[in-house]
Amino acid sequence: FSEVTESRAVLEQVDLSQVDLTGVYLVGANLRMANLSGADLIRAKLIGADLVGANLSGVNLSYADLTNANLSGVDLSGVNLIHTDLSGANLEDANLSGADLTSADLADVDLEGLDLSGANLSGANLSGANLSGANLRRAILREAVLSVADLSGADVGEADFADADLGVAILIGIQNWPRIKSIRGAALFSPQDTADFRRWAVNHGAREMAAKEYVAWQAARRR
Repeated sequence: FSEVTESRAVLEQVDLSQVDLTGVYLVGANLRMANLSGADLIRAKLIGADLVGANLSGVNLSYADLTNANLSGVDLSGVNLIHTDLSGANLEDANLSGADLTSADLADVDLEGLDLSGANLSGANLSGANLSGANLRRAILREAVLSVADLSGADVGEADFADADLGVAILIGIQNWPRIKSIRGAALFSPQDTADFRRWAVNHGAREMAAKEYVAWQAARRR
């Protein structure tokens, strides 16, 4: 199956469990209700694919391209999404608890109210993402890019924000922030927050930066 190069293939309700689909090209494919449990979809091209109702338990989607894919309501809990491109994906009502999203691209993605508890988002690109009201309890966001992200009302209890980029992030109304596991080294540049949170964050190792320092800090991270 790794040689399959079908565009807009119709694979609705097909059983592909435990199948090696490494590098498969299924741009725009209809995979509604398909059984992909335990499948290897490493580096798969699933741009614009429809995965509504699909069984993705135990699937490996590392380095896959899911740009503009429809994952509405899909259970992605515990799924390997390392370095996966999810930009433009529809994740409405999806479950991402415990998912491994290390270095994943979620820029500008709507994650409002989603369950991301225990998810590993280390190094993930969440710039401009809508995380308002999301469950980020125990999530790992070390070195994550959250510039211009909206975290208003998100539950961040026991989350790890060490070395994260919180520049211009919306942090008003975040829940359980005194229980954040770590915020040491995180960059604060003109975020929308409260004085109490800002004071607490700086006292716990966050770095409040002026514009010039923030730009230099971002450039150093990209090197």
